[in-house]
Amino acid sequence: MKNTVFVKSFPAPSVDRKEILRYLNAGCESAELKAIIDECLKEAEPVLSYKVCYAEFPINICEDVLDLCFCKTCSHDLYKNLNGCSRIILFAATVGIKFDILVNKYSRLLPSKALCLQAIGNERVESLCNVFNAEIAENY
Repeated sequence: MKNTVFVKSFPAPSVDRKEILRYLNAGCESAELKAIIDECLKEAEPVLSYKVCYAEFPINICEDVLDLCFCKTCSHDLYKNLNGCSRIILFAATVGIKFDILVNKYSRLLPSKALCLQAIGNERVESLCNVFNAEIAENY
């Protein structure tokens, strides 16, 4: 079965500093850490590109086998989550290759900054996924 794949760009979601701190495993935001996060956010902002690639697939559930059209699986947890559904939307979210290049650059020059950028990247992708999921929920 051939499915149409869509690519959609999004504006930057609002930043959740608590999530950045969670990814940094930091309990609280000191003045020094706040300055590093602010510096990294400022440097990352121009290279971030928020895109989601997605497609819709029909699903068939037969006993404990889930036929997702592109694969078959026997996952009890997935069965519980998809039981009663007739289709799924499979998606991938990215903040772009330029951001990865920035993280890679600092992994060699200043690993502490690379760590902070990685936490920001994780938060940015998670926020993008939340925006996309809200849009899907609204449309379906």
